[in-house]
Amino acid sequence: MFRINKIEKVNKAKANVPMTVRFPEDVYYEYKKLSDESNQSFNSLIISALRYSLDNLEDTISV
Repeated sequence: MFRINKIEKVNKAKANVPMTVRFPEDVYYEYKKLSDESNQSFNSLIISALRYSLDNLEDTISV
């Protein structure tokens, strides 16, 4: 089950990689709404979703 987790604060010098990601407008607004409703930061929500997807990848990926 997907859960939104708060980001653990760790040594920022080693933990953060700044990056620009472009979202389709509809996806951005869906995640923004979920962020507002869950009282979690947009960043926490996106990182939780990315971690969930990585943890639930199939063993083989076909392209």
